Amino acid sequence: MLRSITALFFLAATAFCAFVFEAASTAERVAVLGREALKAPSSSTRDVLLARATALPRASWAVPLAWHAPTADALAYVSLLGAEASTDPETRLAAFNQANDASERAVALTPTMAVSWHRLAMLAQQGAPSAVCAPIECLEASWRAAPMTRDFQFACDRIRLGRAAGMELGPSDWRVQYFAASRYGMKRTSSCLTHLPAIDLFRVLINGQMRGDDAYRRFHPDR
Repeated sequence: MLRSITALFFLAATAFCAFVFEAASTAERVAVLGREALKAPSSSTRDVLLARATALPRASWAVPLAWHAPTADALAYVSLLGAEASTDPETRLAAFNQANDASERAVALTPTMAVSWHRLAMLAQQGAPSAVCAPIECLEASWRAAPMTRDFQFACDRIRLGRAAGMELGPSDWRVQYFAASRYGMKRTSSCLTHLPAIDLFRVLINGQMRGDDAYRRFHPDR
């Protein structure tokens, strides 16, 4: 009896690992194809790569779109690339909607997907609004999720999207202060905060550098 239970547990664990590996591999392959499409030597090659990328998640035997947020996010990424590359209005709209649906799926599965919340805000500003959140609400969710996942990749874009959506984002705003302390680099941080007066920008940069150094020393006491 015990041997049978052990065997069933082993089979279940093996199957679970296989599903997780397949889903993670699918998400990575989709993202890789998207990056290759960006560097494609011709539009026809780019379109072929993007078509392969968008087909992969649905062709996977693990059905990752049903439960794996990174795969949904990867699909949203390549769908957005396709929308931006297309010149046909109907194709663009279909690709924008697919990117929106995939991003909404990603945050439904894992609410801490900062990049997916960010993408929903960006899509809304490009004319493909989400049923989940308004642009500012999407950005707020992205800002809240970013520290949990240490997602600084779109930190500058969040500031710019927020400004475009009508947010003031002044020098005392916690989002600006957090951004300045995120070790994004003083030069790059300055280029993202050009809406601030010079004296306020200087203070934000200095205070951000001090906070960033303190945080870095706490996480890396040996450096």
